[in-house]
Amino acid sequence: MKVKNSTISNLQLMFIIIGLFQGSALTVSFAAETAKQDMWIIVIISAVLMVPLFLEYTYMEVKFYGNTIIEINDIIYGKYIGKIVSLLYINFFGFITFANFGYMADFFKTYMFDKTNIMIFICGIAFVAIYAIKKGIEVIARITPIIVILTLVEVPLLIVFTIKDTSIRNFLPIFQINFHDLVKSINLMIAIPFGELISCMTIFPYVKNADKIKKYSFIGYTIGVIFLVAVVVRNTAVLGNIGQIQKFQSYQVAKDLEIGEVMTRNEILVALILFFDVFVKICVTYHATVLSIAQVFKLKSYKGIVVPVGIVSIIQAFFMISSTKDFGYYTLNIYPVFSLLFIVVIPIISLIILYFRRLSV
Repeated sequence: MKVKNSTISNLQLMFIIIGLFQGSALTVSFAAETAKQDMWIIVIISAVLMVPLFLEYTYMEVKFYGNTIIEINDIIYGKYIGKIVSLLYINFFGFITFANFGYMADFFKTYMFDKTNIMIFICGIAFVAIYAIKKGIEVIARITPIIVILTLVEVPLLIVFTIKDTSIRNFLPIFQINFHDLVKSINLMIAIPFGELISCMTIFPYVKNADKIKKYSFIGYTIGVIFLVAVVVRNTAVLGNIGQIQKFQSYQVAKDLEIGEVMTRNEILVALILFFDVFVKICVTYHATVLSIAQVFKLKSYKGIVVPVGIVSIIQAFFMISSTKDFGYYTLNIYPVFSLLFIVVIPIISLIILYFRRLSV
């Protein structure tokens, strides 16, 4: 299927990119175990390293404007190899989707409703996502700015209210991380928050003005990085060494906060905002999954497969969460390396082929 009859503005694209960063704020803690108090430095290094790759994603879209990553694969690699590459990307987008189903469900069960069966949360999150995807990318693009702005207001407020609980000592000693842990932490950061931006290559074709895609994408990227650094600095300043063992650092910061005797239980509000942040990320990768499947198999519309893909994702998320130890090992040790194929290797190969073959639409 060709992308048509749906358009989003460059500004909405910018908010979607910021939303992807906000949706990854919870998962930054994956790298905290190895990066420790240097986590903020790791975020900055990863952001700088990712800039050329992100610019390549936008360059590809501008050059092949109106085509998704799936269609671009066919143009660059040919009909058959292109399909194989696209099937790999479907697997990649699908994994991110069901992993976030499970991760968010685990968050609610662990911290808020520990006696409730986790399947309830997985299904609940999936059903809301299914409804949003069926409504289309335009609806997602309209609600994302509201969620992003709420988060951009909440984070600075939480920083102000937690100043009394911060300590500069929590950042010391600076840059004492060894080379192995440095590489591992950067790999994790590129794989999870930054690398997932490649899913935007299924959204770029919806944007009205191709000439401004690069500009607004980079603005969104910059704001997203600043947001991520601010969250990491706040969490480190407040939690210190305790943060290294906290699975959901941002929630823990809010949980420990009390504003006088009036505003307590602030973590409930923060939990809702965190949910909406992750929800935006789920919608983007879920949309990328179903649209990619529809294009690979030449379907007229992706809407007919939204529910089946959702059911498969629910089942996968349940089995993933049922084996927490295995999932943790996979997330920290296997997925970061595996994801480089989609984030770094294939895009670079595509660019090299593009250079030598002088391809165009």
